[in-house]
Amino acid sequence: MGLEAKHLIKRYGDNTVLHGISLEAGTGKATTIRSILGMVDYDSGAVTWNGRPITENRPSIGYLPEERGRS
Repeated sequence: MGLEAKHLIKRYGDNTVLHGISLEAGTGKATTIRSILGMVDYDSGAVTWNGRPITENRPSIGYLPEERGRS
């Protein structure tokens, strides 16, 4: 079946950091994260940050894998 999250909301005090996020992924969870971070290219689709392609202004986000995998 894979990973599924539905309508997650998380607040730290007055700061809401998750706004009803939903996600469904079977295999490819690490590849998804690597694609968002520009570590691997995706064949189609889009990743945006504040409405603009993430490749135009990649935010300061990081990825710390539990194990080193193939890219």
